[in-house]
Amino acid sequence: MFSMTGFGIGERQKEEYSIKIQMKSVNHKFLDIKIRGTGDQMALESLIKDRLNKEFSRGHIDVYVDIEYILQESLELDEEYLATVQEIYERAGKLVGKEETISLPWLLNQKGVMIKKDQSVEEEDFKKDFEEALSDAVNGLKEMRRVEGESLQKDLEEKLKILQEIVLRTEKKTQWTQEESKAILRERIEELLGEYSMDESRFATEVALLMDKISIEEEIVRLSSHIDQFNGIMNSIEPKGRKLDFLLQEMNREANTMGSKARDIEILHDVVEMKTYIENLREQVQNLE
Repeated sequence: MFSMTGFGIGERQKEEYSIKIQMKSVNHKFLDIKIRGTGDQMALESLIKDRLNKEFSRGHIDVYVDIEYILQESLELDEEYLATVQEIYERAGKLVGKEETISLPWLLNQKGVMIKKDQSVEEEDFKKDFEEALSDAVNGLKEMRRVEGESLQKDLEEKLKILQEIVLRTEKKTQWTQEESKAILRERIEELLGEYSMDESRFATEVALLMDKISIEEEIVRLSSHIDQFNGIMNSIEPKGRKLDFLLQEMNREANTMGSKARDIEILHDVVEMKTYIENLREQVQNLE
């Protein structure tokens, strides 16, 4: 189980450049990726998006890329120009009838003999380092989301267990509440009829219709089934946030129906408690991938 909250960072440092990639993610219904720092380097942005789409299914992910080029100057000898300068110097000496030995330091200091050049960045090396930094950031983010997800799962399991206990408690109350309702109904009808006799078959039919209207047995069965499904989804390996969120909507619907049908005050208290735990579960599930 993975949370949608996390942080990851990846860095690579070379003589020619430094790469730093930071990622942080928060809750979102879908996978929403925002990338800053790549400028017009669309290939890098595409590389990041492809990797994130492969690793994650939900969450708003902010990616911050910081690339700094540390270009060093190198000196290169222009041999052709050096020979030209030397030839001109010697020819000039002959013209004026004065031959001198050319000083090498003087010759090398002549403008254009030594050329300053920036060291270029090897594209393949840079791409390799960028991909490695990206992997470190993604893995760090994924690990933090996993750890957070494990913590969420424990909390969900605890709350779900309590919810299941409330449902079982309510189910037991429902059984004796129905018998008590029948007895109260019989007593009131007999009081109204007085000395007149009561048609037992008609009474049984009316009681059955009434019990069907106020019975919450079906809702309890469905709610219990949803709880079992919830446990099953939590222990699956697929992304589960959306499925659990939908299931909790169904659980809340069953609890609402129970609340509208129940007549016993203790059962109504149980329903309120159920809805509280279902809402707590929904709040936590919003954080799940």
